[in-house]
Amino acid sequence: MTACTKSTPTPVPTPVDPEHTADTAAPLHTADTGDSLPPICASLPPLPTATPVIQGLGISEDFAFDVEGRLVGVENGNLRAVTRDGDLTLISPNVGDARGNRILLDGSVVVASVFTGTLQQVQLDGARTTLASVPQPNGIAIDPRGDAWVTSSSNGLYRVGVDGSVDLVGQNGSSLDGIVFSPDYRVLYFNSELGNVWRLEIDADGDPVGTPELFADVPLGGGLLDGMTTDICGNLYVIRMDGHVVRFLPDGTLDGIVDIDTGFAFIPALNFGPGIGGFERDHLYVMNFGGGVFDLDIGVEGRWEPHYPVP
Repeated sequence: MTACTKSTPTPVPTPVDPEHTADTAAPLHTADTGDSLPPICASLPPLPTATPVIQGLGISEDFAFDVEGRLVGVENGNLRAVTRDGDLTLISPNVGDARGNRILLDGSVVVASVFTGTLQQVQLDGARTTLASVPQPNGIAIDPRGDAWVTSSSNGLYRVGVDGSVDLVGQNGSSLDGIVFSPDYRVLYFNSELGNVWRLEIDADGDPVGTPELFADVPLGGGLLDGMTTDICGNLYVIRMDGHVVRFLPDGTLDGIVDIDTGFAFIPALNFGPGIGGFERDHLYVMNFGGGVFDLDIGVEGRWEPHYPVP
């Protein structure tokens, strides 16, 4: 295995008031975490070969973990939250055909409604409002200011402010899908289903710098790309829907592939656990359309999310 040798700090962003608007948002402040990454980043544990399955968590195109440690996703058009033990709460029925979903700073859920071309904001009491219109929205990533960065199946990369403003940030590739930030929120990664991953630099004010650049080509082997996530070392994990998770180091080096071999694995989404509710911070949870969620013991913690408490 190639060691992760990146030596720059990984600062932890401090969340700002979620009531701000995009026009008045404060810069992204970071906390000093020292001169180096955690020691584990210099000698990464090998990727797991055993991929046990947790049953009873439903099937959804995407999912996120909320502040209570519940898995939140849309199954059969219904937005649900489910615990590690399978206890189910229906948040909002009939939200329609959804792609990505993420948790906003106030704990509400933003859902990409692909056929209506909107981002729907759903409160935990089930109340729904339209946050913004985005053509064919797909993946969603939330930055520490609360803005949503959205990939579109019609090839656009958009930023949606908490005030509902919509900016077209870039157009790369075709059928854009997975999207995620680096752990310091200074790089945004997004992919095309057809195998390309791009990176976009983000400045201290949370604004894009320049234009997206090609980061890596993922060997497809017959499977399209979908969701992505990152760990505290800055490594990038990319879904290949035919049952493979591909890991890249921060410099773009292909570091390994987890082969999820269960007879049938059709995987669209993955996230590191929040460290509460029985979902562990150093485990990667992978949704399977065939049923159940794979539990991968990665041995490296996932990055901090803006709706989590500051560690």
